[in-house]
Amino acid sequence: MTMPRTFQRPDNLPNDIPIYNITARDADADLILKVTALATKKSAVIPTYKKVVSDLIPNYFGEIFKEGKNFNESRLEKDEYFECKIPNLIEPKLFAEILNNLQRDEAFGRGINARNYDQVYHIANFFGIERLLGALRRLT
Repeated sequence: MTMPRTFQRPDNLPNDIPIYNITARDADADLILKVTALATKKSAVIPTYKKVVSDLIPNYFGEIFKEGKNFNESRLEKDEYFECKIPNLIEPKLFAEILNNLQRDEAFGRGINARNYDQVYHIANFFGIERLLGALRRLT
């Protein structure tokens, strides 16, 4: 029996909450982000890896998962969600698009355009993503 390549929906995750995969092989993801857009109460799940998000967003995840730190979030049990409730955000899928773009070393790319720059700002501000904040400043 072969192991699935992508993250499988947990039994405790309602079917109306989408899963956004940001990597092709995330079946053994060690971090399950549950992103809630507080402006709409929409949620989404993003399976990923602590090392990946720590490298992509060092001001937030890098600090939480840094060796020797003892945040409650860094001690999640398997299948527990790391909850991110982002103020003023409308669509949680945008955070998955940002993670995809950051992995490709792009500030803006697939899934992001001028009509959602305000949403990008809310995400970048929440997580302290200086690269995106700087890119948004250059656009204005």
